[in-house]
Amino acid sequence: MVDSTVILAGAIPAAVLALVADGVLTWLERRLSPGRRRVSRAVPITVATAAVLFALATAGIGAGTRNTIVIGSKNFTEQVVLGELLAQTLERRGVTVTRRLNLGGSFICDRAIRSGDIDAYVEYTGTALAAILKQPIVKDPAAVFTTVRDEYARAGLSVLPPLGFTRRW
Repeated sequence: MVDSTVILAGAIPAAVLALVADGVLTWLERRLSPGRRRVSRAVPITVATAAVLFALATAGIGAGTRNTIVIGSKNFTEQVVLGELLAQTLERRGVTVTRRLNLGGSFICDRAIRSGDIDAYVEYTGTALAAILKQPIVKDPAAVFTTVRDEYARAGLSVLPPLGFTRRW
């Protein structure tokens, strides 16, 4: 049975968290980027569209089964920073957070969230689509997001809106 109240109790703060992380990353990008912008000649593909936060909707986030949210991350700098931003934002709101950063690659983080070892981590929609879900690559970012969201929902996971940046090669 699905408890919509519990889902909203986790989804709303997570959405706010995503917006805060997006604002911080936008500010950092503007502060650190050189005066000129490089334009990629490559066609943007969905393998690197947007980062989305996978939050486990049914495993006790806000459901009272556990008082701590476990944030995971992959094992490279950008992901560790995003995981830390998520953790600190939750802590500022009074949530107890356990960090399991630098876990490994996408498959390790995916296994961890599906097993309940972590409650949330940042994943790229294109990576989720092609590598984890083994779906064909699509060039429309909105279609990729919808497919990833729907496929993860079948596993009882929620995919939050994109953080607002893309990786284009």
